[in-house]
Amino acid sequence: MTELLPVKQERNLGIDLLRMFSMLLVVVLHVLGQGGVLSATKLSSATNYNFAWLLEVAAYCAVNCYALISGYVGVKAKFKYTNIVMLWLQVVFYTGLITLLFSIFHSDMMQEFYTKQIQSSYPTLVDTAAGTEHIWSALFPVLKNEYWYFTSYFCMFFFIPFFNYVVNHMPRKQLRVLIISLFVVFSLIPAVSRAGIIGIPASDIFYTDGGYNAVWLSIVYIIGAYISKYNVLEKLPAGYCFILYVLAVLISWIAKLYISGGGVLVNYTSPTILIAGVALLLGFSKLKLKPRPVRFAIRFLSPLSFSVYLIHVHPLVWQQYMLRRYVDFAYFPTWKMILAVLAATFGIYLFCSAVDLIRHYLFRLLHLRQGLDALEKKICGKLWEER
Repeated sequence: MTELLPVKQERNLGIDLLRMFSMLLVVVLHVLGQGGVLSATKLSSATNYNFAWLLEVAAYCAVNCYALISGYVGVKAKFKYTNIVMLWLQVVFYTGLITLLFSIFHSDMMQEFYTKQIQSSYPTLVDTAAGTEHIWSALFPVLKNEYWYFTSYFCMFFFIPFFNYVVNHMPRKQLRVLIISLFVVFSLIPAVSRAGIIGIPASDIFYTDGGYNAVWLSIVYIIGAYISKYNVLEKLPAGYCFILYVLAVLISWIAKLYISGGGVLVNYTSPTILIAGVALLLGFSKLKLKPRPVRFAIRFLSPLSFSVYLIHVHPLVWQQYMLRRYVDFAYFPTWKMILAVLAATFGIYLFCSAVDLIRHYLFRLLHLRQGLDALEKKICGKLWEER
């Protein structure tokens, strides 16, 4: 999500700003969903329900934005295994640290959580098995699927050099057909299928799980790589891109509220949600960010954004501090509800970013990246360099 694929060329700070903005959108989704706002608005007022869903739909393209950014940046970057190792270490740092803190301050809650988790999967195991469950979850976050995005990205990562080869070497006309085919097959057709509008029961016909897997991330990566490779819509002003984003959001929102089966447009594989993400990618990539304070703030905060996700979505934090934490917002006046959701979002983002400063500077102090780069160069040599 952040610094997944560092590049040597001059950084596009608009893309770094999009990383930060996308993480804010992720937090909006979680405040509304796990925080209980969306479900509670059903009991509060129709107006609050409608505007809560507007916020939800506006934020739904966040995950697609991250995958698009990975492709947009990664297609021009040198592929290095160091990147996934650094990301793994970042994840393990927080799975380990947060689990340790809970074992000290909330041991009963942690024991109960992992006991239920084990027994839901392995009902015959005795309760004592939960005593080591938290250790395995902390050390092996992919095997335990602690974070779905990281697990999916981890799977996709090892195929990135092959995706890049296709994008960089396939003739543009053929690549355009590939992009259109991916969009039609994995976005448009599933939307029609899920809607059940042709008398066929709704289903996930190509098993993309609504975008919660490596297949969908790979598809969106390739789309982002294509946009970067050929400077798609290079002359389209940023303002028009943001208008396209607003239109895609409004179509999804109106369909959700007023059209039977319109909820199929509110998932990661939805055509309108994908278009919204592409529009943001194009818009932010065109921004000219000249004021020095703005550029400094983006450079400073952007590398911390992935940890915002790791901290507040950790399973223990998710259950103890996020679950229905913001239900009361649903009963505020509409304008106040919106402001409260945004305030909670910024609060979570800034708190987690502040916490991650410790991890960020610790990794730099230990020279982890330099050491891993040297080790990879020794083992792999010039494996992924062009011949």
